[in-house]
Amino acid sequence: MYSADLTAAFDLLRKEKLVQIMREKGMPNYMIKTIHKYLEGRMGFVQMGESRSCVKDIRTGCIQGSILGPILFNIYMSDLINVVHPCKLISYADDSYIVGFGENEEEVSLLLSETAKKDTLNGWRVWEWYATCKRLN
Repeated sequence: MYSADLTAAFDLLRKEKLVQIMREKGMPNYMIKTIHKYLEGRMGFVQMGESRSCVKDIRTGCIQGSILGPILFNIYMSDLINVVHPCKLISYADDSYIVGFGENEEEVSLLLSETAKKDTLNGWRVWEWYATCKRLN
């Protein structure tokens, strides 16, 4: 079993891709419009002590500390289960486990390596994601 915590995952979510996925999954139009509006027009700045950056437009990402953040991220990454097949994926938001089964450690390691070489999903390179994984004994 391998564990991965995607670095800055919530910051990388692309709104347009999320809307496309929601449409493909047959979600109601009113819900898609509401979510799009929720993510639209966000502004942010960085503050360290008394110093503060200028306000910038936030074009990607969803709010990590919000109730909707993990749900939207799960929708965004929902097709990852198809990419990691025949391995199993246990995931909630940016915390994921890829589970491989085999007769021995070498067989499982090979299976996980082959899974990691697969193509991209929603702009995530699976092998880069796999490279961040930690092996769990």
